[in-house]
Amino acid sequence: MAVYPEGEVVQFIFDIRAKLMLDKLNNLYIVPRADRKNQLCMLNLGLRHNDVADILSQLETENYSETVDDTDRPGKYLWVFGFIYDGNELYIKISLREKVVCVSFHIKEHVITYPYR
Repeated sequence: MAVYPEGEVVQFIFDIRAKLMLDKLNNLYIVPRADRKNQLCMLNLGLRHNDVADILSQLETENYSETVDDTDRPGKYLWVFGFIYDGNELYIKISLREKVVCVSFHIKEHVITYPYR
């Protein structure tokens, strides 16, 4: 777990937005977790794939929390953000590969810290 410099966060957000702007349907993969947290959150909030892409495109430096090791991909990282949607604080964990990969997209379960607020 680490807090990356603000400039690196800005670049990551820029890269995510650019990828989603090109094709938000095909350039976003929302991981279908075994615990169904992502799917249930989307269902409960009435969100579709494109809505999640729109939320990710709205992320700002102030939404950044931390960067963590990707345990499924040694040497790679996942970026953690929080986002308020419809009065709910969402926990978002993403990486940028060939696509934007959204590993977590659900209502927060723990306090999210924001180093750039």
